[in-house]
Amino acid sequence: MAIISANICGQTVEEVLINQKDEDQYKDYKNKVPTGKFPALETKEGFLFESSALAKHFGRVSPTSNFNGSNNHEAALVDQWIDFALSTI
Repeated sequence: MAIISANICGQTVEEVLINQKDEDQYKDYKNKVPTGKFPALETKEGFLFESSALAKHFGRVSPTSNFNGSNNHEAALVDQWIDFALSTI
């Protein structure tokens, strides 16, 4: 979901694969992302994780994409479908 959201919002992301079996690589990752969850995004402000948070982030940093809706109701609809996708699909 995160990569698709980035593409929709016109953002370019570099995909880096982490091998959880490589103890040194995974330990370094967990120092940056305490939960050790994937996906994560490194921004100049810090790390973000969880697909829905990343999707919303891309919408916020790309205001012309209208990805998060243009009013409170549309924003709630976006949240609704993101939550549905994460829990159902």
